[in-house]
Amino acid sequence: AELYTGNENGDGKNNSTNAAVYVQVDKKFWNRLNLNGGARFEYFSVNGRDTVIRPVFRIGASTRLWKEGYLRASFGEGFRFPTIAERYISTAVGGLDIVPNPDIQPERSWAGEVGLMQGIKIGKFLGYLDLAGFYQHYDNFVEFSAGFFLDGSGLPAFKSLNTGDARVYGADISLIGNGQFTPWFGMNILAGYTYARPESLNPDYVYGVDNQGKELSQRSTSSFLTEPNVFATPEEIAAYNEAVAEYNEYPILKYRFEHLVNADIEFVFTVKKQYKISIAGTYRFYSYMKNVDKIFYNVDPIFGWGAVEFREQNNKGDHVFDLRAAADVSEQLKIGIAVKNVANRVYALRPLKINAPRTVQLQLTVTF
Repeated sequence: AELYTGNENGDGKNNSTNAAVYVQVDKKFWNRLNLNGGARFEYFSVNGRDTVIRPVFRIGASTRLWKEGYLRASFGEGFRFPTIAERYISTAVGGLDIVPNPDIQPERSWAGEVGLMQGIKIGKFLGYLDLAGFYQHYDNFVEFSAGFFLDGSGLPAFKSLNTGDARVYGADISLIGNGQFTPWFGMNILAGYTYARPESLNPDYVYGVDNQGKELSQRSTSSFLTEPNVFATPEEIAAYNEAVAEYNEYPILKYRFEHLVNADIEFVFTVKKQYKISIAGTYRFYSYMKNVDKIFYNVDPIFGWGAVEFREQNNKGDHVFDLRAAADVSEQLKIGIAVKNVANRVYALRPLKINAPRTVQLQLTVTF
């Protein structure tokens, strides 16, 4: 495709081969402990070059501690060969160029998790509460990074680069369940909260140099550390010093959310035994994206994008609500309505890309 003309021949014709063989063993002990382990041997090749053969391993265990209480733990390795897009893409999105990097290297990782799941019963409500902690380590972490990669262009471009080692750790709690409280009224719930801290392990590692001779590192490209201008107030200077201290201790990666909340609650009413009416609501929360490429802050005033001003005015996170309802008209007909982003909130989960405004969808389902 023309999209991938950044290859060696500039013709957009690319071939990728991925083959693998794996083995997995599962064993149960004393009707209480489950163990499993496995190995996978991967073969990768793109355009007949950079062939890689790599083994990865994993192991896991789960056990029942008490009535409806289960403990699990797992450890696994990961290996990700760069995609054709990451190596050879050559395109533009929203006026920003995305340039190829044929020399990008594979990414390796390992991850561990410990979790506890507990069955709960409150009256006629039955469900499971799950709590887990996780840690993931990356070598040769790959991410799209911004820089002046095009000769003669005053605009930034994005390129896939190996940005050094990184880690992501955090915790997750979720609840899933349902209850039929009366013959005509029931409820379903699915809710969860995730805290994830994504950090660079060597923020001063120079992973590239752009066409202006600027050395690129996690620290030098971090908007988290954008220095205040000469007109900055004492409060702004103090805030910057606080940001520097936090970044030195926890060098957060770019384009990540630390806090995510999802909740979906559905109420179901049964009419005449077979006909149902459901009313449901969904809530999502995305915490403020603390760090993006500093280059946005450098060129935003020149091109008048408004991305920096928008981020400064919307720095408390985003709350998004959806509603939906459905009703059985007959045994064959069902009608529904869904309203997404009910409050018509203006929010952007990525810089320069506003998310969808309020939308209303009607649906008619016919069963033959």
